[in-house]
Amino acid sequence: MSVSEVFELTAELIRLHSVTGEEKVAVEWMKRLFERWGWHYEVIPVTEGRDNLFVSFGTPSIVFTTHLDVVPAPPELFTPRIVEDTLYGRGACDAKGIAATMLVAARSLRAQGVTNFGILFVVGEEVEGDGARKAASVLKSRGIEYIINGEPTEGKILIAHKGDYILELECEGRACHSGYPELGVDANQKISSLIAHLYTVNWGEHEVLGRATLNIGVLQGGVAMNVVSPRATATCYIRTVEASDVVAERVREAVGERALVREIWRADPSFLTDVPGFERGVAAYGTDIPNFKELAAKAVLYGPGTIHVAHTIHEKLSAADVAEALEGYEKIFRFLQEQIEG
Repeated sequence: MSVSEVFELTAELIRLHSVTGEEKVAVEWMKRLFERWGWHYEVIPVTEGRDNLFVSFGTPSIVFTTHLDVVPAPPELFTPRIVEDTLYGRGACDAKGIAATMLVAARSLRAQGVTNFGILFVVGEEVEGDGARKAASVLKSRGIEYIINGEPTEGKILIAHKGDYILELECEGRACHSGYPELGVDANQKISSLIAHLYTVNWGEHEVLGRATLNIGVLQGGVAMNVVSPRATATCYIRTVEASDVVAERVREAVGERALVREIWRADPSFLTDVPGFERGVAAYGTDIPNFKELAAKAVLYGPGTIHVAHTIHEKLSAADVAEALEGYEKIFRFLQEQIEG
């Protein structure tokens, strides 16, 4: 198995501007690669112009999967660069480098005569997971027992990751001249007070996942500096450690009548398959694993690189990480094979 081949494939993928919603360029690149390698693939349509790709060798009971979309980035990050033994660029570790590592690991397994596994590349992971949900719906009756989901885990087997609860708050006010604020109702003041309260709420704790966290990602309000604000909104992201219904009740208690609440997305925490022989960890971030629920397969979460540089201008993947992951993916695969065969 070749680290240099992984770097070559990753560099080619980094050059493709496959931000979420615009993944077609990466999907078409994958199709050409599969055709060159003689791999037959199945196209799983998601939305117009957006497809997942599924390659099966025999009848897959184990499937390697990761996503082809990336978050937006400055143009220069779509030009890969290698410094010493490290590759830099958007998607280096999240998750184009992981996709390339899985491809090379799969070629190694095939060279050893291994069958009954597959590779699934999905779109949309960075926004709403529509690719994974569509794939789960299409593949749910195919006998897939395990998925090996690729995210940058620092080479650890992650035994759990936090859930997600995303909501928008809206406060209404009444506009007036800012010289006479008593004539209006300040929506900005209302939402600021509410946010300050939300940061004092205990959103839950778990012995494995730790403490839930709240982030106010987007805050908008007002129309001009000399007008009392008639409307204000805040988009909130809670990294949850309890069931979504419990979190929803906490939100209702914390907000009360102080704002209108719109639920955008929810996913419970995920508890995953352990594999012996690896360092273990948990993740504070979410993955596509909850979106594969309809597939009814057990999940392993593992991959090279660190989430700490994902989505940043410093995104990278080292040769040492790749070498470890090439061995790691095969080791995980062999362990899961043993579980299936009993």
